[in-house]
Amino acid sequence: MSGATCLAPTSRAVERDSSPVALRHLRSLAPLDAEASDMVRHTLRWTDTSRPRQEMVREGAVATGRRLLASGWAARVRILPDGRQQLLALLLPGDTYGSAEDDPVRAFTGIVALTQVETCPAPTSPLIDRAYAAAQRLEQGYLFDHLVRLGRMCALDRMCSLLLELNGRLERNGLAQDGQFELPLTQDLLADLLGLTSVHVNRVLKAARQAGHIEQDGRLMRIVDPAALAGQLG
Repeated sequence: MSGATCLAPTSRAVERDSSPVALRHLRSLAPLDAEASDMVRHTLRWTDTSRPRQEMVREGAVATGRRLLASGWAARVRILPDGRQQLLALLLPGDTYGSAEDDPVRAFTGIVALTQVETCPAPTSPLIDRAYAAAQRLEQGYLFDHLVRLGRMCALDRMCSLLLELNGRLERNGLAQDGQFELPLTQDLLADLLGLTSVHVNRVLKAARQAGHIEQDGRLMRIVDPAALAGQLG
């Protein structure tokens, strides 16, 4: 971590829209009328809380309905027999997991809370379901990006690609602005996500700072020039 750079708080500063983060995310995916928005707001009043590292869904368990992430960060995970884990995809506020109650399926991955997480039953209506369908297409795209990240990128490019993805996703729900956002992931979690060791993650972050790609102050992350960095990665 770099203590030399002082970054302004991000999460609160960019929240111009007073709507709940999950509602802002769904609105960014599909137009929601007043009735659909009120349905989401009402559902967000009834949340369950998961602690950091708590298992939210067990791999192979039958889904009992779709749930909406109201706050916090979670991840899809596979646990190896020796206890090592690979984080396959991040779930951010406004994302969903599970399946519709009339289409129960077994979970291909587990889901674990990375921070304190609040979830609620995902409301449904024709307009909200359009947002879910758009979110599913985006998640598939993020998964393909992650496969390329792990299979074809060097460690520094993996980190930069991940940070660019997070910046774009958090901008969508108002939690990032001008390349700056809060990154609540430890170096151990980043290692599990990027297929590196925590020591290597530390070195990669240092290299990214020295190259002028990023600035950090505690949990605050800033990509100095997102467009230029994306251009370098191709």
